[in-house]
Amino acid sequence: MRRLTFALASSLIMGCASLPPLEDQHFAITCRRGEKPDECLVRVRATVSPPPPVGQNIAAEVKLVEGRVELEIKGWRHPEPGEEERVVEAKVGYQPGVPFVFVLLDQGHRDAYTITIPESGEPRIEPVAGEFSERG
Repeated sequence: MRRLTFALASSLIMGCASLPPLEDQHFAITCRRGEKPDECLVRVRATVSPPPPVGQNIAAEVKLVEGRVELEIKGWRHPEPGEEERVVEAKVGYQPGVPFVFVLLDQGHRDAYTITIPESGEPRIEPVAGEFSERG
């Protein structure tokens, strides 16, 4: 029993921990141009952090699936030194004026956004909100 308790505690403290959805948890989605031409950063920020000892940053996996950019939230982890808490960013290549689909996945839920980055001006994200996320 002690080994099981230690193993569970160790996995919570050292690695990523999967938790049920937090009450009132939402994610804010923003997009900005990257450092390289034709690269943008899609930023996902959680509105609520889990209680300690679980880490305060999002553990996520980014994939390109059938032309969509999918960011799947896998749980929570401890931030690296200097890293902002409750945030994950995905670098995405784009063509100016050509929309791409960004999908946020979390515990069986799915919000899809269309992001368009014009030749000049700010990126556009549609729709304004999904089931558990919104433009931020």
